[in-house]
Amino acid sequence: SFKQWYQRRVAITAGGLSYVYGSLIAAQNACLKENSCEAVTSEPLNSNRFTLRRMSHGKLMASPSDETTWKCNYKYYPGKYLGGYAKNGSVFAYTYLREALAACDKLTGCGGVTWEKKNNRYTTRAGKDPKASPSGEISWRKN
Repeated sequence: SFKQWYQRRVAITAGGLSYVYGSLIAAQNACLKENSCEAVTSEPLNSNRFTLRRMSHGKLMASPSDETTWKCNYKYYPGKYLGGYAKNGSVFAYTYLREALAACDKLTGCGGVTWEKKNNRYTTRAGKDPKASPSGEISWRKN
């Protein structure tokens, strides 16, 4: 399952970004790499498409057209790293972003995930304050 998202039978009050996808997985992956994306909404009455969303008011409201929204629990930070490894400084490395995010969701004290360009891996991190990366790292901070 995609644990960093939660599902609601609601529509987002703000408009979507100008990105449309044919599957939930594609839309969620894109949202994780888009700074202004905060959620993904399925639109069953609009060719079952999936759109990336911003939440201007931070509120979810009942949908008149049976839309479903998945809110992202991570914020994207390109060119940044999160300090310290989660879980007592032990390195938990993953090949795929989804694996690392799911692991972070389960780890107490995990502040997010950093992709280490040099090692080509995703690691769970304790830090929550993104810092400039001299080596081109990318991070996803847990909200």
